Amino acid sequence: MIKYLNLSLFILFPIAWFAPMAHAGIKMWFFDLEELSVISSLGSLWESDIFLAILVAFFALVAPTLKVTLLAAIHLGWLGGNMLGALSILG
Repeated sequence: MIKYLNLSLFILFPIAWFAPMAHAGIKMWFFDLEELSVISSLGSLWESDIFLAILVAFFALVAPTLKVTLLAAIHLGWLGGNMLGALSILG
């Protein structure tokens, strides 16, 4: 059961990245967008601070996806339980 819930995150993560996190009737001064999503915020950050955009992209997109991938590989028996240390580092 847990294995399938973990695998469902591969579908739910991209939906969450593009879904609006906040909505305002006016443009927000700090992002100059009416709706904020992870992807739109990264695009706005990319225009102002590339290093920060890369850092946020790693912690918001890459690290969670890598963690779910490692956990799925352990659940499916492709990797041994000795990879749990790598999961705790990503956590």
